[in-house]
Amino acid sequence: MMSGRAEDMKMCYVSLGSNLPDGRDRIAGAIAWLHDVMEVERSSEIYTTPSVSAGDDSTYFNAVARCLTDLQPMQIESLLKCYEADSGRRREPGCHSVTIDLDLVLFDGDVLRPRDAAREYFLIGFSQIGGNR
Repeated sequence: MMSGRAEDMKMCYVSLGSNLPDGRDRIAGAIAWLHDVMEVERSSEIYTTPSVSAGDDSTYFNAVARCLTDLQPMQIESLLKCYEADSGRRREPGCHSVTIDLDLVLFDGDVLRPRDAAREYFLIGFSQIGGNR
């Protein structure tokens, strides 16, 4: 999907998560989809972390992908949220089921989501793929 020149490419990091029993497969599918919309340089292993939400004692499957893209952050966010919706993600009060959660955490050296960037669910995968800020 990328058409830009190498000098136009920006590095970004996408955080992936799911707390459903088939979350490992959902994350693997999302990483495969990312390959269709960006150049995925590397992705972490899929690992588990506890929920950070009050009242939610579920375990999450997580991963982080390092990508190159000629897209702008708003375009990437739009694609990620469309994928979530197409995968059945619903954002309803009191609903703790997360089919898939995709967030653009870092883009071209800028931290776009500081809370996510400091959380264990991001830091584990980020360190696995040699991320640095």
